[in-house]
Amino acid sequence: MILGAPLTRLSRFFRKRDPGRDAARAQGRASLEAAVPLRPAAPWDPTHRHRKGGLYRVLAQGILEADRRAAVIYDDAEGTIWIRPAEEFNDGRFELLPVQD
Repeated sequence: MILGAPLTRLSRFFRKRDPGRDAARAQGRASLEAAVPLRPAAPWDPTHRHRKGGLYRVLAQGILEADRRAAVIYDDAEGTIWIRPAEEFNDGRFELLPVQD
C-alpha cells in the first residue's frame, strides 16, 4: 500500500467538476469585477519611464505583506499590474515623466 497515499492525495485534483459550483464561482467573479473594476475609467497616461524604455503608470503605494516594506503598485499600457519594493522603484530604474496638460 505504498502507492495508496500518493494516489489518494492526487485524486482530489482529478475530481469531476461540479457545474453548479463553477457557475457560482463565475457569477461571483462577474459581480466582483462589476463592483471593483480592474482598470480605471480614465485614459491611460504614463507617469514613469523604465531605463529600458517601457512606460508605466503608478497606481498606488502599498506594503509588501511578507516583510512589511513599502511598495509601488503600477501598470503598463496593456493592463499588466506590477508590484515592486519602493526602494527598487526609486533607485534610478524609473524616471518621472513631465506632467502633460
